[in-house]
Amino acid sequence: MPHRRQSGGPQIDFSSQPTNDNKAIALTFDDGPDNSGVTTGIVDVLRNKGVPATFFVNTNNYNDVSTDGAAQNVIRYVANNGFTLGDHTVHHYDLATLSDAQVEAEVTGVETTLQQVLNNPSLRLTLFRAPYGSPYLGGSAAQITRVGNIVSRHAVEIGWAIDPQDYNCATNDPGCVQNNVFGAVDSGSWGIVLLHATQPQTLAALPGLIDGLRARGFHFITVEDVVQARYGQSSAQLIGGGGTPTPTPTPTPTPPQSGGGGPVHPIANSGKCLDVTGISQANGAGVQLWDCWGGNNQQWHYDGSHLVVYGNKCLDLTNGNQANGNHLQIWDCFAGNTNQEWLLQGNVLRWAHGNKCMDLTDGSTANGNPIQVWDCFTGNRNQQWTFS
Repeated sequence: MPHRRQSGGPQIDFSSQPTNDNKAIALTFDDGPDNSGVTTGIVDVLRNKGVPATFFVNTNNYNDVSTDGAAQNVIRYVANNGFTLGDHTVHHYDLATLSDAQVEAEVTGVETTLQQVLNNPSLRLTLFRAPYGSPYLGGSAAQITRVGNIVSRHAVEIGWAIDPQDYNCATNDPGCVQNNVFGAVDSGSWGIVLLHATQPQTLAALPGLIDGLRARGFHFITVEDVVQARYGQSSAQLIGGGGTPTPTPTPTPTPPQSGGGGPVHPIANSGKCLDVTGISQANGAGVQLWDCWGGNNQQWHYDGSHLVVYGNKCLDLTNGNQANGNHLQIWDCFAGNTNQEWLLQGNVLRWAHGNKCMDLTDGSTANGNPIQVWDCFTGNRNQQWTFS
């Protein structure tokens, strides 16, 4: 049963979450983008290590994203590599000190700018982190209610469980960042880790930090996974409905599919694989093309009517929209959900309820190219795949 919203809207607070998995870590990076290569370097490490993350963005802090082409390219690099973008306000002001109108502008301004930068007018940033955690961390009940009620019209507030204060570590001391995180987890903390996308010592620390956490038995999840565990809904579902979410009957999920699965390659390039963006298991995660690396997010099993990943997530026609160019997603497998029913006809995956095929957008084999549906055409190489 989903939790009811607390005063000030839905929030992930500053405790270790999810409560049912004390070996879960969700990495987050605040304050980017920068133009010095730190943010892009962090992206490269995460992708090479197969670790998901969320980047909480300011659009006028280290640079003005609305006018700075280099900063815009960093935003695109984060998004195109499949990582989640969150809202960290325009200017990184303390929201508790602002008027209602100023809070609204700080929250909505990031989404407006990123819609333009990413050429995606429908983009919604439904994960939000208040600068300094204020007023959610240490503020008065009245401040939390006032600011939170504004924020909750747009996003879920995301706190953290572990703050290693990487910004206080010397730039030549990555061990400081690592030891602060290891100290926290060794003392019993887990969940969301607060890091910064602008600190060179954080970039230097990241490979060893990931390896050290894995050696301690931790695994990596997304912030969306934490929201799902807390509320039983995604951030978009929580915000999209407005007010307190109304519980709905839960369909009976399709049992996990048998068979180990394997990669799905476009016929144009056998070194590329069908890939779940950001290694996410959250409902609504996108499907893209990426270099084959053997991760679980590239292991697919066709059961005769569904293309299944992670054992119980199905390739899904987003919102049931049959329009050419609609990007595909994953969602919990539910028996009878027509959005998830596909026919494998030779090398072509056709939607079972219309003349639509899984299609390589623009025929591009670039990493991060989203997978879409398009009218089925015989001989169209964008729609031909090899299935294991």
